[in-house]
Amino acid sequence: MNCPYCSSTNTAVFLEMKTPNFLAAYEKKHANLIKPFPFEASLCLDCLLGFNSKPLPNEELDLIYDNYKYINPNRGIGTTKYEGMKRLLRKALGPSEYIVDIGCSDGYLLSYLYDHGYRNLEGIDPSPVPLSPGYNIKMRREYFGENTRFDKKVDSFLLIHVWEHFPTPLRVLEMMRSHLDAEGKVVMEFPNFSGFCHQHLLYYNKYFLRRLCIDQDISIEHYEEERDAIRLIMKFGEKKTTPDFHKSEKEAFRQSVFKIRDKSQTAKKSLISFIQSRQNSPIIWWGSGSVSVIALSQIPEEILRTANITVVDSDTTRKGLFLPGFQGQIQYADETLRGSHIETLVIATSFRKEILEKIASLGCTVGSEYQIEYI
Repeated sequence: MNCPYCSSTNTAVFLEMKTPNFLAAYEKKHANLIKPFPFEASLCLDCLLGFNSKPLPNEELDLIYDNYKYINPNRGIGTTKYEGMKRLLRKALGPSEYIVDIGCSDGYLLSYLYDHGYRNLEGIDPSPVPLSPGYNIKMRREYFGENTRFDKKVDSFLLIHVWEHFPTPLRVLEMMRSHLDAEGKVVMEFPNFSGFCHQHLLYYNKYFLRRLCIDQDISIEHYEEERDAIRLIMKFGEKKTTPDFHKSEKEAFRQSVFKIRDKSQTAKKSLISFIQSRQNSPIIWWGSGSVSVIALSQIPEEILRTANITVVDSDTTRKGLFLPGFQGQIQYADETLRGSHIETLVIATSFRKEILEKIASLGCTVGSEYQIEYI
């Protein structure tokens, strides 16, 4: 498959697996929408952009986004993920700016800005979660695209874990640029060559970003990496020359990419072995997001069927919902676990610290713990 950025045919597959189209909790009435699809990720050996080389049909992606159950940080779920971005927003955005958050989900960052005196705020999402009545923030239920209109020029766009969902790097940048003020900017965060799943169509890294800035009149005014994410501020209309990476460094990156398949297989075998070793023990499986669904989908059905697994989540909106590939309903952690001893805990989410704090607040004790290693 050709690279979606530079059109090169010099590409190679580095990861393959089969996972459900939906990577989140779903209502029983939507069970007919859940289907397994092959997933494949490739690397362009020329510009070093990673991309989904077996993307889902557009109609499948639309179904996912129209019915997606987001993590709700406004309910205290996954808030640690946003700490770095909140610091950057307070530093980079002026209180009088017109700020638009594309893919705003439950409006967590918008409500954070509102609480700190920002008032000219707007959110756009295909399935936004309503904010509490105390927030006078406009939330549009729509896809950001060619038909999106604004009454005035935008000072700053927020694009937080959204850029990777577009099929090409430039399309959304060009659309935002057409609506930005001359001095406008885009504040972005996205996975740092990670998050390999159906909904993510592009996999970015610092090597590709430099190529993008050289090719286009784009400058990166601020850049930082934190754990598995890249956070930056982008402006248009000015090129800033930056030193190239050493050839050996880029080659080392290429080689590391092609070790991802082996790492994924090792993680899969480790999880299966652990579940098999606990066949006679009750397992509390904590998490109902993409990490959890992908991990469950890698366990053979016959092993999953005989395992004594209870899926829990601390988000009340997930109670009674289902996970793709798992028969039981999701339980609300506060009701199911309070004051109990958890013999075996599987943490199927990246929010380990928050989960352990929640377990402590519920007065629970834990025997053994297994952290999902998700590629």
